[in-house]
Amino acid sequence: MKRKKILFIIVVLIVTLALPIYFAIFFELSRKAHPVFLSDLAPTKYYQEEGELRMDRTTDGNPLSVNGYIYSKGIGTHAYSVIEYLLDGRYRIFEGAVGLDDLVANSGAKIEALIYMDNDLIYRSGTLRGWIDPRYFYINIIGKKKLKLVMNDGGDGNKNDHGDWLRLRFLP
Repeated sequence: MKRKKILFIIVVLIVTLALPIYFAIFFELSRKAHPVFLSDLAPTKYYQEEGELRMDRTTDGNPLSVNGYIYSKGIGTHAYSVIEYLLDGRYRIFEGAVGLDDLVANSGAKIEALIYMDNDLIYRSGTLRGWIDPRYFYINIIGKKKLKLVMNDGGDGNKNDHGDWLRLRFLP
């Protein structure tokens, strides 16, 4: 009986001492598990030939909309544009989508989106036109230091080439 009491006391002490450590680790991991939206971060550098680069809005200031769907998070651009961010290897996954904004979908506009990590091309959308679904991407970026988003015209000049980067986010 005495052994059972001693064993019980030891188990209670271990659990009592371990719980604060467990909760500290759990809460730290859950804090880091939240995605970080790119539109909530300031770019380190950007260039855009026409219009204004806008976070969570189109380049004209309207809601981001591609193929009839409205997106609350993203970046509105006009071709030709380059947007750069320093990542310093903090993230694991970069995901999102890209498409031609509905405001110019009937204009014949075409765009192409490129994503570079540490100056290496890792994603090319192909030509995007109006009223088609956005192109989605999910990219492993472990250890990457620099992100560059490029919006090109579709090969026919940049008239009405309003590109929307949609729900861009980093996963830790």
